[in-house]
Amino acid sequence: MLSYIAQRFFLGILTLVVLTAISWVIIELPPGDFVDMYVEELIGGNIGEGGGFLVDVIEEGLRQQYGLDSPSHVRYGKWMWRMVQGDLGMSLEFGQPVTKVIGERLLLTIILATTTALFAWALAVPIGIYSAVR
Repeated sequence: MLSYIAQRFFLGILTLVVLTAISWVIIELPPGDFVDMYVEELIGGNIGEGGGFLVDVIEEGLRQQYGLDSPSHVRYGKWMWRMVQGDLGMSLEFGQPVTKVIGERLLLTIILATTTALFAWALAVPIGIYSAVR
């Protein structure tokens, strides 16, 4: 029994690693990165042909700040290590740690999921009993 549990645990970890690797590859496939989009949005899309020195400096600074100047496999390793430690990073949309953003919404999510499950059970049990009796 213990070996079965260990095997299932190992397969679960392996599945998570494979899924995160596939997700990482899908995110890395498109050309460019979010810095290109951010800078373009910041200056209103008027970068022009080849940008400019200031735009290049801003982009390079942002890439260094977010670690995008490292190779992809190094960034994946650092990201996985932070995930194992519970550090999900910063939300670019909200400017807060992702764990804080999730934590703020977790209670409402639990309430919604519990209410939905109770509603489903309240419908399913009588229908199941009715079907079993007939």
